[in-house]
Amino acid sequence: MEESSTDPDSAYINGINKLLEIIDRRHTNYLDVLVFQQRLIENISRTRLYGDTETRLAERAEIIHHLNQIALSVIGVSFNELCDYAISKYQPVKQQPQADSKTTQVSLPPGAWIHLEEVSKIYAKGVKAISLLTDIKEYEYASSLYWKTLYYSGYRELWEDRDHLSRKIFNLSLQVKDYKTAGLILAKGMAYALMSQRKYSDAEYFLKKALVCFEKAHAHQEEWIYYDYMADIYGEIGHIDKAITYYQEARKRTNNIDEYQVYLKQLFLTAKHDPNGSKSQLVALTLLRDQFSSIKNYKEGLVEIEIAKTLYILRDVDEALAAAKRGYHLLNNVIIMPRNAKKAKNMLDFITEKKPVNLAK
Repeated sequence: MEESSTDPDSAYINGINKLLEIIDRRHTNYLDVLVFQQRLIENISRTRLYGDTETRLAERAEIIHHLNQIALSVIGVSFNELCDYAISKYQPVKQQPQADSKTTQVSLPPGAWIHLEEVSKIYAKGVKAISLLTDIKEYEYASSLYWKTLYYSGYRELWEDRDHLSRKIFNLSLQVKDYKTAGLILAKGMAYALMSQRKYSDAEYFLKKALVCFEKAHAHQEEWIYYDYMADIYGEIGHIDKAITYYQEARKRTNNIDEYQVYLKQLFLTAKHDPNGSKSQLVALTLLRDQFSSIKNYKEGLVEIEIAKTLYILRDVDEALAAAKRGYHLLNNVIIMPRNAKKAKNMLDFITEKKPVNLAK
C-alpha cells in the first residue's frame, strides 16, 4: 500500500512498492527486493519511533544502494528515480498535471546525440519498462521514460519499437485527457518516424491530428512543430516555396534554440536550391555546416553531403572526397544514423569510383 506523505521515508516505501509492481514475480531479483522491502520498512519504523542514528542511517544507505543496482539492471532506471517520482506524485499542484508536466519538455536539445551512448546502455530495459508501466497505467513515469528513449530510437531507426511505444503512451494520454502530450506523441513520435521512412502522406495525416490535439489543449506554443514538420515534408517532395512558407510560420510560433534550428533548416533548403550557381551555393553551405556544428546538430553531416556534391560539380574532386568522408564519419561512426550514413556512403562511393584514392588517408 502506498503512503500519501511527501517525506523521503514515505517515498522510499512508495518507490519499492512501485519496483515490485514492475518486476516480474519470476525474476531472479524479485525475492531480493522483497527482503530489502522488509529491511527498509523495519529501518524506517525504528527511525520514526526512536529517531535516526548513524547505524540506522548507514543501514538505510546500504539498502538503497542495493535497490539502485537492482532497478538499474532490471528496468534501466535507478531506485532513486522511482522515489523522486513517488514524491512528485503526491505533491499538491495548482493546475492539471498535463499542463505542468515535465514530460512535455521534449524539444531536441543541441548535441543530444552526444548522449546516445548513455541511452544505449538502458534502451532495451527502458522499452520493457515503458510497456509495463503503461499496462499498469503509470502514465507520468511511463511518459518520462518514453521521451528519454525517443531520440535514440529515431537516430538508430528502431521504428517498430517507436511505433509500439508511441501508440501505448498515446492511448494512455487520451485516457488522462493530456491532449498536449498526445499531440507531441503524434508529431514527434509517429509523424517523424513516418517522414524518415518517406511515408509522407501518412506523416501528414498524423501531423493534422497532432494540430487538433494542440488546439484542444490550447497548447498554441507547440503548433510550431506541425509547421516545421510540414515544411520538411514539402521540402522533401520538391515544393520548395511552400516549404519555406511553412518554415516561416513555424518560426513565428517559437523562439530561442528551436527558432534558430528551424531558421537553419530553412537556409539549408534554400542553399540546396540556390539559383545563383554552385559557387554561391558552396559559400552558403559552408557557413551552414559551421552553424549546425556549433549546436551539435546532426544536419551538419547532411550539409557535408551537399558540400561534397557541390565541390564535385565544381571539379574540386579532392575536396569533395574530403567533405564526403567527413559526412560519412559523423553520420556512421559518431552519431550512427543508418539512413543518413547511407546517403553519405553513396556520395563517397560515387566520388571514389570517379577518382580512385586511398580512403585510409
